[in-house]
Amino acid sequence: TLGDGHALGKRLVISHLAAVGVRTVDLGESLTPAQAADGARGAGAAALLLSATMLRSALGVSEAVALLHRDPDPIPVGVGGAPFRLDGSLWQAVGAAGAATAAHEAPALVEHLLATAG
Repeated sequence: TLGDGHALGKRLVISHLAAVGVRTVDLGESLTPAQAADGARGAGAAALLLSATMLRSALGVSEAVALLHRDPDPIPVGVGGAPFRLDGSLWQAVGAAGAATAAHEAPALVEHLLATAG
């Protein structure tokens, strides 16, 4: 999760991904954009999913995306959480490659992110 500490949605997303065989690495909660980007790189992630419950945290996605786009093969970022449900175009405004409005959409989001990567 980015910026704000919540874990219920994250646990639901991880469960939905595990159910379809997607391996996940939990980078933790209340991450800064730099911690999220560094954690994804360090884990060798093919995609990064970020969740936010507050608009302030959601706007931090743009910093994580910018940090990842410094790499020759940037890791695509998918987002979810209340701010992205309330504003259906916010994910595009922060530079994410896709969004999910509910945990059960996470497998399709990951599939989309992997298809658009590199």
